[in-house]
Amino acid sequence: MLRFSVDGIGYCIGSKENELPCILRDDGQEIKNQKEILRKAFQQLGEPVGEDDERTTHELIRDLEILLKKQPCPPNEKAEKINLLNAFISDIDCLVPLYRYTSEANIFDILKVNYFEIRHSNMLAWLIDPNGNHGLEDKFLKKLLIYCVSGTNLPIMRGLRPVDIELMNLSDCVVYREKDHIDILIESEHNKLVIAIENKTESTEHSDQLNRYRTFLQNSYPSGYRFILLYLTPYGTEPSDTEHWVSADYGFIKDTLSSLIRIYPVPQKVKTYIGDYLFTIRRYIVEDKEIKDICTKIYYKHKAALDLIFENRPNIRSELSAYLIKRLTALQTEYDFTLWVNDSGLRFIRFIPNKLIPYCKNKGTGWVKDDYIFGFEIQLPETGKIILKATIGPSKDEYAADRRKLFEAASKNPKHFKTSRRNLNGKWNVIDTYTLHDHIETLAEEQEAENIDFDTLIGHKVERYLKEELPQKTEILLHAFED
Repeated sequence: MLRFSVDGIGYCIGSKENELPCILRDDGQEIKNQKEILRKAFQQLGEPVGEDDERTTHELIRDLEILLKKQPCPPNEKAEKINLLNAFISDIDCLVPLYRYTSEANIFDILKVNYFEIRHSNMLAWLIDPNGNHGLEDKFLKKLLIYCVSGTNLPIMRGLRPVDIELMNLSDCVVYREKDHIDILIESEHNKLVIAIENKTESTEHSDQLNRYRTFLQNSYPSGYRFILLYLTPYGTEPSDTEHWVSADYGFIKDTLSSLIRIYPVPQKVKTYIGDYLFTIRRYIVEDKEIKDICTKIYYKHKAALDLIFENRPNIRSELSAYLIKRLTALQTEYDFTLWVNDSGLRFIRFIPNKLIPYCKNKGTGWVKDDYIFGFEIQLPETGKIILKATIGPSKDEYAADRRKLFEAASKNPKHFKTSRRNLNGKWNVIDTYTLHDHIETLAEEQEAENIDFDTLIGHKVERYLKEELPQKTEILLHAFED
């Protein structure tokens, strides 16, 4: 998180729920005019923004981020940061109250699947299955179903009551995972009963999925079947379709499982697994007041140091960024391109074919070092697709024709440049995209689950692009200047 100050007030570049970059005040107060703050920040850095500047707020933030990264860290600021860390280390015993939450071995921690929705669904499907080897038989399933029908009278349930559930023989239940895209689906032919569970630990429902699932299920089973549709979230979020779905929260799951393993004899190994799962729910899914109170106290005591540590923590984006920079550095000579090290970081990895440097350098403005008007960049978002893009940047007025040459060359060669843009924009124009991975947020899970590295997940696609795609695109753009 990059920090700067305007008129004596501290600001930083961060993001809100929508993950788009924005300007935040250090004191937490709302900013009513981000563009005005941005203009003053650029002025202080010697890059004034004119009144006729067409850049959007997000484009200005992107440029400010680049400028701030180029600024050297003042010696006094560096010393202050080191002093903050030293003070925290000297008081490291303040973490002792948290040790009992972090020091015990936990299978979910070991496998690094604490947050992954799919793993929670796997665990729940096992515990729900009356024929599972957990020793709970149908007790957990019945508790869940009784909760769903208690106090509700949805037509789709056809009058099901708690006593009906209690008297049911559920031994014929078949439990499916991800059948027809439904997280957990349970069928009981004997009871003419279908149970669907849509499980959300971090994400939210989308694309009218609850209504679609309900319609699909009702059309897939004979008339006379009863349906219990459960929307499970950390805090019992109301489903979009309240006429057919009921909600439950993970607090209910935690309390119910805690009660069951306390009352009924289950194998010790199973008890350990469920205990680990309950701890995972407390720590990662629902708020635990005791843990929150301890963490709040420690945080406010060492806020500055902990903020600094958090800003520099390793994560999948930083690890992937470091990997790509190292990999591209090693491939520069072989594939005849130059990596823009100073303009590559957490969000973008940028490079340009060497043949295009004479035609693109010192012609741009407000984008990258040495003022290029064109380059390739690998975009590393917080969520979503990892994309390799060919981008035309803003230019100085006298080189506007060169930007148009690049754009027209790409437009005339749709086989090699995949873009839907028909007109040249005044600032950034993406003239080609190549998807390296569909979901950056699943990379860590794929690495762990399949024991594969970045070379297999991303690296081979990057090198294939450099070997097979880059030379052809370079020649096409080169001819635009030589014609």
